[in-house]
Amino acid sequence: MTKLMRKAVFTLAVLLLLNIAAFSYPATASSADGASEFKLPEIKSEAAVLMDADTGQVLYSKDMHKRMYPASITKIMTVMLALEYGDVSDTVTMTREDVFSIERSSSNIALDVDEQISLEQALYAAAVASANDAANGIASHIGGSLDGFVRMMNAAAEDLGAVNTRFTNASGLPDDNHYTTAYDMALITARALKVPGLAEIFNTRRYEIPPTNKQSETRIFNSSNRFVNGELPYEGLSMSKAGWTADAQHTLVTAARRGDRTLIAVVLKSSDSTDKWSDTVSLFDYGFDQFRAVTIPSSAIIGAIPADILPDDAEGEIDPSTYAVGDVRVLMPAGLTASDVQLTVKAPSVEKDSVTIPVTLSCQTPDAAAFPPELASVAVTASLLPADEGGEKPAKSVVGTILKVILIIVLSLVGLCVLLVVFLVVRRAIIRRRRRRRRRQRQYAARRG
Repeated sequence: MTKLMRKAVFTLAVLLLLNIAAFSYPATASSADGASEFKLPEIKSEAAVLMDADTGQVLYSKDMHKRMYPASITKIMTVMLALEYGDVSDTVTMTREDVFSIERSSSNIALDVDEQISLEQALYAAAVASANDAANGIASHIGGSLDGFVRMMNAAAEDLGAVNTRFTNASGLPDDNHYTTAYDMALITARALKVPGLAEIFNTRRYEIPPTNKQSETRIFNSSNRFVNGELPYEGLSMSKAGWTADAQHTLVTAARRGDRTLIAVVLKSSDSTDKWSDTVSLFDYGFDQFRAVTIPSSAIIGAIPADILPDDAEGEIDPSTYAVGDVRVLMPAGLTASDVQLTVKAPSVEKDSVTIPVTLSCQTPDAAAFPPELASVAVTASLLPADEGGEKPAKSVVGTILKVILIIVLSLVGLCVLLVVFLVVRRAIIRRRRRRRRRQRQYAARRG
């Protein structure tokens, strides 16, 4: 093969590769190195979740939607609602039901009927001493009755999307119909952390209630929570609440913050008293050490939306200048980058002159069972331009198909033209080479003659 022919073949191959690339979508880059560095924690508790408090992104899950008994971590919801609907200077007066509806062997601070304490004192008693009588006093004061407060609890859970949660009391004492999930408790705690004063209450080592109208001595109680009382210090600890009943076994909800990242760890049904602490530390170490924040720009999200996203029966056209969505911050395992994030555009919802387009951000890893692939979900909004005259909207799918066919035809013609040019160039080169060879042969024959 001549040098000229080799160049022609090389050029043809390059053109063919470019032509194939024109019809290919870029594949997500794999990160083998990052995947090999990604190590999941070993969790002994029956259910667990690690959640980014600011975004709701789940970094680790183990049976996170399994319904289980919460025990005293229920009091996170109780304290949250009290701070939202009450005033800490309010006076809480204990009713007979508040006092005697709990087993005296359960956690309490021996509050008596008609005893009066401030709402603030009741909150600290419920959080630090895990006092069930104080939780009842809070419930009656805020909800008007124990049942009224339970309705508030369940309404709040529903509003937060905690669909697998149902409360029957403010304390967490055993009840077949009192249950939650690791995921739901993380959702509730994420909302609770936004309430001023709540984290401080659940991060208090020691509290005192001075004498009351029914108690002549000062009540002093110290936290038995190892994270809070200093037995097991953890950097960045924000709050922690533990629980235990024979049915629920050990439960624990903890939040910690480092830099601009707040993580919530929930572990349920730890059979051994030490597992809930070690599991929580493992979850936090995993979340803080193995993840880094990555920002997906709004332009990338908008760019993933197809031009013909609207259904054929929708009236009007999307005004591209009105697309609205912010940058999205997600936490990615070490070694992975923004290029590893996959954007999935879902069917839009159209209402009058606006459209909302859901977009899911996901990332595939070898450990999808424990590290859920879905990173975040966002809603892109836009305005609709009026429909064309006549009130009919062009059949976008047909127009798009025609344009694609035209593009394919044009590219095919270009490819054929390139092939023809290459063929002619090669043919001409061969003819010229043959002519030169014949000329040299005639000249050689003439000299010999």
